[in-house]
Amino acid sequence: VKEMEVPMGVDTSICEAKDGVAVREQLHIAPEQKVVLYLGHGYLIRGLDVLIGAHAALSQDRDVVLVLVLNPYELNERVCTLAMRTLPDHTLRIVKQFVPQVAPYYMAADVVALPYLYSGEIPAYPLSMLEAMACGKPVITTRVGVIPRLIDGTNGVLVKPASVSELKGAIERVLTETSEAEQMGKRARQSVAQFDWE
Repeated sequence: VKEMEVPMGVDTSICEAKDGVAVREQLHIAPEQKVVLYLGHGYLIRGLDVLIGAHAALSQDRDVVLVLVLNPYELNERVCTLAMRTLPDHTLRIVKQFVPQVAPYYMAADVVALPYLYSGEIPAYPLSMLEAMACGKPVITTRVGVIPRLIDGTNGVLVKPASVSELKGAIERVLTETSEAEQMGKRARQSVAQFDWE
């Protein structure tokens, strides 16, 4: 029997004609502020403590807001408590209700951070990663599972799992090198075409 990989599918048109301004206004985020987005399950095993630690270090020097859009059906309140105890209110937004349209959240973001800790807990190609790439957003994620087969450094950034310093450095680089980040987002959109449902 010959093995065959069946890849994840994603709607690559998800962010066409979508705008993130309304989301920023709804979350009281000023136009000049940078947004780091995490969208997915609210488990610590997804590396959210690492992201919170990286953001705590980053937001001391920069006007950056961390937006956590957490699946309300798979939510660990310890994550929310950790975030609220660690981060000042003005640098954190937590969305815990069901979000019927995720595209505006991607469009509101400057970078999407998905600091997964190990591959056994996530799909081979996580949907949040594919959606963010389809929206042309720079993605920072980890070297776990088959993710490095898609993210190659030109269309996203790979960091070591559980490394607060690497994650902080990667986020800082993407937020600072805006032209490079824009090109990275364009290449991400091209890379994800192979996962289109069509």
